[in-house]
Amino acid sequence: ELDNLFEAEGPIAHAQELAADAFGAEHTYFLVNGSTSGVIAAILACVKLWLYSLGSHGIAERAVPAVLLPRNAHRSALHALVSSGARPVWLTPEYDETSGLPLGVSAEAVR
Repeated sequence: ELDNLFEAEGPIAHAQELAADAFGAEHTYFLVNGSTSGVIAAILACVKLWLYSLGSHGIAERAVPAVLLPRNAHRSALHALVSSGARPVWLTPEYDETSGLPLGVSAEAVR
């Protein structure tokens, strides 16, 4: 049985439900084009939602959204910033001393 990613009702819908359960999420949606399209969609959606939350009192027209990003963010996040008009607020990720692998940004760095 085939299914449609954009209107999932069969095996894709079932797989998304299983993934949501595994992630402890209310919903999980699969995407195509790899994580790049997901990163861009997420940033564009968040910036638009933030601007929408400002209302129509002339504030949104003057506001420049800021997005917190680690210095080692994927280039797709930078493309999304350009597309959305947002500016980055750079955060320094922590690194594992033994392996040198990035651990992400700590809550302290965000404060």
